[in-house]
Amino acid sequence: MALREKFGKLVLLEKLDESSFAASYRAARVSRSGFDRIVTLVRYSDAVSTHPEAAPRLMEEARAASRLQIPGLVRTLGIGRVERSYYASLELLEGRTLRPTIDRAFEEGFPFAAENALMVASRAAVVLESLHERQDGKGRPLVHGLVNPSHLVLTWEGDVRLAGLGVWPSLRGTGLLGDADRRYLAPEQAAGERGGPPSDVYSLALVLLETLSRGAADGPDPLAALEGARFVTTTGEEEPLPRPLVELLELGLASDPASRYPSMGDLRQAIDTLLFSGDFTPTTFNLAYFMQTIFREEMEREAGALAEERQADYSEFLPAPVPEAPVPKTPEPTAGETPAAAPPPGRQVSD
Repeated sequence: MALREKFGKLVLLEKLDESSFAASYRAARVSRSGFDRIVTLVRYSDAVSTHPEAAPRLMEEARAASRLQIPGLVRTLGIGRVERSYYASLELLEGRTLRPTIDRAFEEGFPFAAENALMVASRAAVVLESLHERQDGKGRPLVHGLVNPSHLVLTWEGDVRLAGLGVWPSLRGTGLLGDADRRYLAPEQAAGERGGPPSDVYSLALVLLETLSRGAADGPDPLAALEGARFVTTTGEEEPLPRPLVELLELGLASDPASRYPSMGDLRQAIDTLLFSGDFTPTTFNLAYFMQTIFREEMEREAGALAEERQADYSEFLPAPVPEAPVPKTPEPTAGETPAAAPPPGRQVSD
């Protein structure tokens, strides 16, 4: 639904999605000189924004995430607060998260091919592997903690990006995570633990299972659903999951962290071994074609909307000029927003 709602020095243009703890929008960022760029804005719920522990932790985690230069992470551009609402502005990616993609694919009778599902999992694993190589202030590996279909973005061009970094450590133990998000937690996280790299291994394996066979990941023990899980072949027929894939998922979904793949790198290698075994033909083109086929109308509509939004007049939302103000020596950040770290040389970020 189209909006033109002032939110600090941003203009909310269209609501994109909503979770138990935040809503996301496409938004225009403006400054005294006029329109700056279109971004994705994540506006945290009132319950999160007013929580005495969650809100400051979110800001701290968002600042830390903005300093990470890991290819495949959705880049944080800025963070801040407007009145009572905390928010983060992120680079705009044209596409859909995996959650509506899975739903649309099965509704249209055009479910994920195994090679596309494996490619998405492999590319997400690469990002998580790089993340786990970094350490926090206590010397522990960084973890995502909330890997789920709503935090994996698939672009129209077939790229895969990971969002939601910092949400789990900020909201853990607050009761602010809804059931839809908690469903992808590893057993140790559901029991109250912080979790570690094996927790992300479990969550990504669960996402892979759901992408392949919608509904098979439901229930308290996804391993129990493996025997009856089915996937759609390239000829459109439903077949049981291949035994090598079942074995991969069994290791990834073990309830005991010590019984899972030792690292995200091990899971990625197992996925890639299967993906490039010769039984599949994984290509970025195939994934892009799949996305553009099931979202063709939305893709065309949004391309038109973006073109209009980038040319629109936002003068009514610009801050009033300050008389006799000295010319700043450096560009000013958006009011109320902490700018994120600049991208490394040569890195291109979507506008």
